[in-house]
Amino acid sequence: MRLLIFAGVSAVAVTLAYAAGGGHHGGAEAVPFPTPLSAYGDEAGMSVSEILRHRIQVDPFNLVASILFLCAILHTFLAGPIRSLAHKAHHEHEERMKKLAAEAKAKGEPFLENQVSFKAEVLHFLGEVEAVFGLWVLPLMVVIISTRGLETAEHYLNNKVNFTEPMFVVVIM
Repeated sequence: MRLLIFAGVSAVAVTLAYAAGGGHHGGAEAVPFPTPLSAYGDEAGMSVSEILRHRIQVDPFNLVASILFLCAILHTFLAGPIRSLAHKAHHEHEERMKKLAAEAKAKGEPFLENQVSFKAEVLHFLGEVEAVFGLWVLPLMVVIISTRGLETAEHYLNNKVNFTEPMFVVVIM
């Protein structure tokens, strides 16, 4: 099952990279990233949907980035239900551990207390609203690296993004 999930995630990543126009790496003719707004040549009076379609035609990466952003927003709204699943998994695990401890005690066997439910911990992490956009940065970086190259991704993270607000959230949390 894990192999199937890994294969599915890999297939999606490769498809997104291909859709974003993969293979444009470095060189003297490197295109700036992200594409400057002035480079799109939007016409006055265009509707929002026309502007989006035009910008996706100019740079297909915009479609992939928009899809990932939409997924992050949907994940944000699903954080509450995911945390509920985490609590349910935690309680089920506690009940299972109590039952196993009673069985071990009845047999006179040792039992390791305080075992942690991996499923509950992962669901709890995925349900943290504060972590959602940080998680979705990872597939975005995979797509940037696969379509624009590692140097572009490094330059973008080091010189184009301001981390003041995220660092503030991390410090406060």
